[in-house]
Amino acid sequence: MLIAETNIAADLSGSLSFKQSGANRWQLHYCFNSPIKEFQFSRSMTGNMHADYWDFPSDEFDFKQEEDGTHTLSRADNKPFRCFDLHVKTYTKLPEKNYLAFSEFTDGGVSVFTGYYQGVARTEEADNWQETKLSVAYIPLEGNSVYKLPDTELGEQFVYFGPSKADEIPSGKLVVDTAIPKEVRDDLVLGIKSVNEYLQSLFSAEETPEYLIFIAGGELLTTDGISIKGGARPDQLLFTFKGTGTLGIIEKEPRWLPTFIAHEVSHLWQHKIWEKLGEDQPWVHEGGAENLARAVLKQSGIFTPDEYSEEMGRLERRCVRNLNKSSVYAGGETGNSKVFYNCGNVVYDTVAQTLNPKDRADGALTFWQALAAHPAEKRNASESEKLVFETFKELGLSDTALEAIRAFLQEKHDDPEAAIETMKQAVLRG
Repeated sequence: MLIAETNIAADLSGSLSFKQSGANRWQLHYCFNSPIKEFQFSRSMTGNMHADYWDFPSDEFDFKQEEDGTHTLSRADNKPFRCFDLHVKTYTKLPEKNYLAFSEFTDGGVSVFTGYYQGVARTEEADNWQETKLSVAYIPLEGNSVYKLPDTELGEQFVYFGPSKADEIPSGKLVVDTAIPKEVRDDLVLGIKSVNEYLQSLFSAEETPEYLIFIAGGELLTTDGISIKGGARPDQLLFTFKGTGTLGIIEKEPRWLPTFIAHEVSHLWQHKIWEKLGEDQPWVHEGGAENLARAVLKQSGIFTPDEYSEEMGRLERRCVRNLNKSSVYAGGETGNSKVFYNCGNVVYDTVAQTLNPKDRADGALTFWQALAAHPAEKRNASESEKLVFETFKELGLSDTALEAIRAFLQEKHDDPEAAIETMKQAVLRG
């Protein structure tokens, strides 16, 4: 549900107690200062989290899934209410293009993404959905700690509950799982610091940001497969390692971890400079993070020129596979979200080659600096794709080139390789 498209009345205030009640058990108590008739949990989630891992202990309530994937709570007798309880079991399955609800640590600690517990409400007086403002108290098990951002209202962030103590590092505070080998931990810390410092210089930012960083590995040795899931929120990073093959792939493919780190740190800077980048079209920020991350790694000397070229070629080959499934614009509705990353990068990389044919990484950074040079009201507008195309034009791309990019993004291509080449030729000709 897009709240921006509704007629929003005054905010509803209240409180939320978010308590860890036991291993893998959570008790949430919501209370509003005035009666409501419905509460809608606004963030959808793939899988069976709501059906099998959420429970409303009172039989007075009905809980149903809406067509858009959100979930709505109301009383069975349709009477207004002020308070309700929600009991949750830890759910660690990987979602489709969304944040992990929980990330487990070996010592019993857990990172919780709080965005799944936000919502909007309706009252008897106003039929439209209203934003809610809930003061929140996070309550750990006795003897444990909580690490979170300083916000006192419920918002979207990662909150750590557990026995670990945070380490002070150059980039902020770190809670790291004991299952993560020291060399991987050190590579993560150094990589975050290096990419962060490079982007701070690139965008001429005076203030050095500090982050709250969680590295979870509770399922690293207990599940099969290979998985590292990143999550970037303002001033926060979460890395979740799962699967017995994950450490092996990090050792086997030395470019994999630096790229992963740089992608997530790039997201932090995207949000810092362009608050709503990609909210209208995901290729803008996901393809952008792929492009910016690799350009930074090359220009800072972490990647050689040959390694950078190999990375661009690899992403283009992946884009070909993705375009066989859907257009770029249809990636979300078809479950083909990787098309945002790989084909989005192809667009940015092609433009970068026009800006500096001899050093496309430098061309990429030229574009990102130009995008950052716009005034704040433009950078924070919701139509971020429009700003990207405006910047392309300011940097010299012709109307013909821009139309070729739009067609590449919009259309389902019978011959993806030919479609990429057609777009490239139109852009590189001007």
